[in-house]
Amino acid sequence: MKTAAQLTAVAIFWAGVFHVGHWTMDEMEPMTTAFLRFTVAAITLWPLLVWMEPKDWRVRRGEVLPLIGLGCTGIFLYNAGFFYGLEGSGPVTASVVIASIPMVTALLSALILKETFTGRQAVGLVLSFAGVFLVVTEGRWELAGWKGGGIAWLTLAVFSFSFYTILGRRWMVGITPLKATAYATAWGAVGLGIAAFFTGGWFPEQSSLGSWLGIGYMAWFATVWGFVWWNKGVARWGAGRTAVFLNMVPLFTLLITVVTGEVPTLFQITGTCLVVAGVSLATIRWSEQTVPLAAKETQKSGS
Repeated sequence: MKTAAQLTAVAIFWAGVFHVGHWTMDEMEPMTTAFLRFTVAAITLWPLLVWMEPKDWRVRRGEVLPLIGLGCTGIFLYNAGFFYGLEGSGPVTASVVIASIPMVTALLSALILKETFTGRQAVGLVLSFAGVFLVVTEGRWELAGWKGGGIAWLTLAVFSFSFYTILGRRWMVGITPLKATAYATAWGAVGLGIAAFFTGGWFPEQSSLGSWLGIGYMAWFATVWGFVWWNKGVARWGAGRTAVFLNMVPLFTLLITVVTGEVPTLFQITGTCLVVAGVSLATIRWSEQTVPLAAKETQKSGS
């Protein structure tokens, strides 16, 4: 019961990022928001790493480039796409597009790593993409023009995180999840800091307490606590069973939309259900060997 409650809380934390991030960007630029979030998360994760893994926290020579690569793809590129995409599309649409990451990862794994792509996964892929298309276009073909670039940025996020996951399968041999997350977050924060310097600065000129609370929420709840509880769930229940809770993220995002007084459209509701059904169909019965490096790694981005 405790594990289920913690994993449900993680799904809520990650769903909350879509709304809190959107509200925070009313006062902060996307890159500034991402930079501050992951800087705070990195500062928090480092003491946690040293405390929990005192004998293995130092990076070895052969781990430097892999960890930089993971930081560039899973933190820097993913969050650049995520926050610009969130700004241009809105919480519900962003959550539905991001929810397709496991399906895109499975497809790319089949193409790049020659992994098996089953009929169940193919059906799940079609359902998921149909749900994304329905939400993005609102049922009208003429709206398939990327909504001012927001969907293009989200597409970058999806593919960069999928490549991050695939690369991680090869590079993260012998590197613990906490160590990989701490170093990837630190390198990613450096990249986001450089981007923020040229786009909106490291700190907003004017911001309210609410925006800084939003940064704290995304850093501590969605990234740090989300990471800790997610990995406890994986350790206790295994990756396959734990990954099911990822499918709750777009549903909770939709629920938060209702709670905050917005009325989701029929297309958003239907599209969300299609994506959740597609991902569930494709992943819920995978074996421990094939499931969710995509799901297992999602916590590292804190999405």
